[in-house]
Amino acid sequence: MNSGIGIKFSDGEMPDGWLLGDSGYGLRPWLMTPLLHPGTLAERRYTSAQTKTRNIVERCIGVVKSRFRCIDRSGGVLQYTPEKACKIITSAFILHNICQMYRLPVPNIPDDHPEEDGHDHPAPCETGIQARNDLIRRRFTQAN
Repeated sequence: MNSGIGIKFSDGEMPDGWLLGDSGYGLRPWLMTPLLHPGTLAERRYTSAQTKTRNIVERCIGVVKSRFRCIDRSGGVLQYTPEKACKIITSAFILHNICQMYRLPVPNIPDDHPEEDGHDHPAPCETGIQARNDLIRRRFTQAN
């Protein structure tokens, strides 16, 4: 993962919490991905919760991209330095929050979340497997 926060997690600068990723990312102790073939009830609960939570975040990003087409790839690509592009994207999210505050209508966006596609997936690391198994055991074994 090349994001700043991913690097901080990887370097141990953010010991608490997790990032969520789809199965296109490699499982790490700080990056939780869904199980491709959950077998137990606890594994199914975990995968359902992980996917639902990730979809909420993806939908929010999709809404902002629909409001501000300049940050959606279908509208082109931001032809700016990464620093300026970050400022544009941050501004779009701030403006989106203002739109929400004034209850402006949300643009129509397709509600399509691609299913896991069966393509090659990065190999999980051993410590990632252990962290996910511990999370499943602690939080998803018994009904909450």
